[in-house]
Amino acid sequence: MKTVILLGLCFYFLFLFPVSGMCEDGAKALFFGSTLQDSVSVSKTPTGAAAFSGTQVTTETISPSEARTEKPPTSASTKPTNKRVTSTNKRLKTVGKIATGLSYWIEVLNPNGRIERCTAASRVFNAGDRFRLAFRTNKDGYLYLLLIGSSGTGSKLFPNARINDGNNFVRKNIDYLIPFGDKGFVMDATPGQERVLVFFSQSEMPNLDSQLEKGNALQANETRAVYAYAQTNTDTEGSKDFALEDDNTGAKPASYVITKSTNPKTVIFREIMLKHR
Repeated sequence: MKTVILLGLCFYFLFLFPVSGMCEDGAKALFFGSTLQDSVSVSKTPTGAAAFSGTQVTTETISPSEARTEKPPTSASTKPTNKRVTSTNKRLKTVGKIATGLSYWIEVLNPNGRIERCTAASRVFNAGDRFRLAFRTNKDGYLYLLLIGSSGTGSKLFPNARINDGNNFVRKNIDYLIPFGDKGFVMDATPGQERVLVFFSQSEMPNLDSQLEKGNALQANETRAVYAYAQTNTDTEGSKDFALEDDNTGAKPASYVITKSTNPKTVIFREIMLKHR
C-alpha cells in the first residue's frame, strides 16, 4: 500500500504539479520564438518555428495511405506548401509570426570593475550603487525610456543624443545600454523606489512623440499625461495578449515582456520598479 501511495505522489509532482520555468508558452520562450500557438493552445514544434494568435494554423484530415505515399510537388512552377504529416490522419499547416518582445535587465557596476547582471525584481539597491539599464528587442521598432522621480517629475533617458545618433529606432537582437559606454547611474542617499517607464512598438508612436517633444525634462502634469497614454493605448499586464517572465537563472538573468498581438501598431508598456534602501 505504501508503495502505491509513493508512486502516486511521484506521478503528481512529476507530471501534474506546476513547476516554474517549465511552461513552454512562457514569455522567454515566446521572445525567442520556440513555441507554436494557435488561438486556443500552445504546442512545441520539432523545428522551433513559431506561429501565434491571428496567424494561419489549420489541420487537414488525410487517409493513412495518403500519409504514407505523400510526395513533394513535381511541377517546377508549384511552390512548396510547408506541410508536415503529424500522424496517419492529420496534416498541420502553419504560416507563423514571432511574437513581438522586449527583454531588459540591470548591470550593476561594482568598484572592483566586475559587472553583475540581475533583474529589477531580484535586486535591492543601496546608496552609492552604480548601475545601468540594458534592453534588447526581438524585432525592429521604436523604444522610449522615461525615469520618474518621487516628486512626479521625469526625464527622458532614451532616445539620447549619445546613443543610436539620438534616434529611438532600435534594431532587433542588439543590446542597448543606458547610460552608454562604461557610465552608470548612481543611487542617492534617499530611500524609496525609482520608476522607469518603457514603451516599445514596431510602429512609430506619434501620440507619445507629441507629449515628449518639449525636451528631456518632464513636469509632473506631463508625466501624468504619459501615464494616461499608457493606460489607454498599450498592451499591459492583465491583457490576454500580454506575457511577462522574470528569469533569474543562469549567467544571463533578464525580464521578458511579450505581446502576442499581431498588430504591428501594438505598444508594449512596462513600469520597472528599482527598490532603493
